[in-house]
Amino acid sequence: MASRPTEAQARKAIKAWLEQHAPGYPTYGMCEDGEDGWAFWVVDQDTTSYLHHDLTVEWYGTGWPESFDYDGSTGNWSVRDAAPGVRNG
Repeated sequence: MASRPTEAQARKAIKAWLEQHAPGYPTYGMCEDGEDGWAFWVVDQDTTSYLHHDLTVEWYGTGWPESFDYDGSTGNWSVRDAAPGVRNG
């Protein structure tokens, strides 16, 4: 069985991947997932994406910046106000 990358290795790989595929992302969260990988997300309410033991990413997207705003001073996410006539959700 493959071994899980260290947290430092995972953070480096996730950060590099996000910088390339979601430039300007404000933050991300992560946790161990399964026997050998890591789960991560940009917005707390996002779908979860995965970093595998070989540092490849299984990406399921993010609601940022289309649906969520990030307040860097508080670290809180909020649902972006929809334009008139457009429903969030």
